[in-house]
Amino acid sequence: VAPPPYIPSRPRSSSTPIPQSETAPNSALRQLAAAKSQVKVIKIKYEAVMTEKDEKDKQCAELQISLEQSEQENMSLKFKREQDQEEIKKVKIELENKNMQLIQSQQDIEKYKNSETALNS
Repeated sequence: VAPPPYIPSRPRSSSTPIPQSETAPNSALRQLAAAKSQVKVIKIKYEAVMTEKDEKDKQCAELQISLEQSEQENMSLKFKREQDQEEIKKVKIELENKNMQLIQSQQDIEKYKNSETALNS
């Protein structure tokens, strides 16, 4: 039995080699399409990373402002505390002076009573 004659219009099977002249342009087009697709994917990833970076930058700026406000508040509280401590010292000194006056007055009263008792006897 003789093999069937070659018919050029018949589709090639996958085992039939494709002539190089036909594959080069198609292969280049496929590679170009694949490269464009990769570029799109990379652009999307880049935009996602940049969006995340912008969000992180915004959070960082907000935290920096919050930190500065907290530091100012802390300084204000320290200053207030120092003022309060100075006021406490003043009040303690005044209290000690009043106690000394009270003791002196009590001693004066005792002297008066003693001198009155001495005069009456």
